[in-house]
Amino acid sequence: MPETQTSEGGLKVVIVGAGTSGLMLALLLELCGIDYVLLEKKSEFRPHSRACILCAVIIPIFEQIGLLREIEDISLPARKFKIKKQNNPQPIGEIEGSYLEAKYGYPLLVMPRPALYNILLSKIPKHKILLGKRVLSTSQSELGILVRCADGSTYSGDILVGSDGANSSVRQNLYRQLEALTPGPTSILPPLSLSVPGNDSDEKSRLDWSWCIVGITNPLDRDQYAELGQPYSDFVAVMGHKNKEVVWFIPAANRRLMWVAITPIEKSDKTLCDDGFMASELGPEAIEEMCSRYQDFDCPFGGSMKDIFDQSPPHLMSRILVQEMIFDKWCGGRTVLLGNACHKFPMSAGLNDSVNLAESVALVNQLHEIRSNSVQEIRAAFEQYQAEREPQARRALQFSKQLHSFFSERGIMAFISRKVSIHRTAEVAWSKTNDFLHKNRPQATFLPMIPQRGEFKRQDPVPSSVPRRVRKFE
Repeated sequence: MPETQTSEGGLKVVIVGAGTSGLMLALLLELCGIDYVLLEKKSEFRPHSRACILCAVIIPIFEQIGLLREIEDISLPARKFKIKKQNNPQPIGEIEGSYLEAKYGYPLLVMPRPALYNILLSKIPKHKILLGKRVLSTSQSELGILVRCADGSTYSGDILVGSDGANSSVRQNLYRQLEALTPGPTSILPPLSLSVPGNDSDEKSRLDWSWCIVGITNPLDRDQYAELGQPYSDFVAVMGHKNKEVVWFIPAANRRLMWVAITPIEKSDKTLCDDGFMASELGPEAIEEMCSRYQDFDCPFGGSMKDIFDQSPPHLMSRILVQEMIFDKWCGGRTVLLGNACHKFPMSAGLNDSVNLAESVALVNQLHEIRSNSVQEIRAAFEQYQAEREPQARRALQFSKQLHSFFSERGIMAFISRKVSIHRTAEVAWSKTNDFLHKNRPQATFLPMIPQRGEFKRQDPVPSSVPRRVRKFE
């Protein structure tokens, strides 16, 4: 097949996975005129019912595309978060976050993830998203890519994007292809290649996984939950007495409460979570069993966790396997990985959504610059995308692990450390990580740039000189 130019949408992109990363990528491809199709294995749209936290790393893109007002309407700005022990009303300490808007130009915005999901979904033409498309295999050549689905359908294009989560089938197929090209021992295919700065040994770099149940309540009673309904969101982390259990309570708009209950998986149980059992979400029975572990926890906003569970509709509760990992290889040939297919962070730092969405922006900027469908140019664009975003992902993972350990470790020494160093250690580490992540805030290079906001000066990307059809949302 002769090389073709990409003017007016000459590239065809096949996206696998309609999570927030996949939707953001599709939305931006729609805006810059690149052809695409989005394949989702589920037969209906059902995002995890958990809290979504967006920081100033990614909020400018919503301002760029005219969706900031809609995002603000579903959000509350985060002001601070407190740490408490179970059945103890006095906080161990708190970390201040109200300075973020002055420093970085935008507050930390907290919202239910389904609400963000629905905004993104509403901006994408319905015929571009195909449901019930479970991917069986993928292949690629000098000529293009081919995706085969369980229902017998196939989809071809120039580029394949795997945004299909931690257990990505696109990644698994890509790594098999790379392994076949490199016979014998290879570093391209580690089981889960994780090299976090500061971790010297493989043992220290091994995965720390947790089971989490997440949920969102109905609007709660004004009298019983008097602290809700404020124009801000103060998080509270409640530490259990045993097993490193932590429950997060996150106020949302409309007097609702988002919550996360985290149970670390012991090393002896991790055989359940290897390649033979990689379920990221289980059914109602598993949720009910895990809820029983937490029903006696006090809710810092009123009542007990049992009351909160009773106020959370079943369709707004999920049990999730949370993994800590980052892969060394994000791309190969015409295939590239995005978001949770590249890495997974603990929930403690709330960085997952902002980092994932920022990667969608960085990737579409690279796709926008491609002038032909040659595999050499596509591979170079993918490598530039990974070089730009991998340092931010590794820093986010490192800080998320540190903060998770800070909250979950038990014993007298851990208690003293939290009491003495919450301001000196946690806030300083948070500030340094924020500075690192906000240094290069991505914006869509094919749209007018949003001006600098806040005291912290970012490095803006260079606006694109490639002409392409750009449209706005109605």
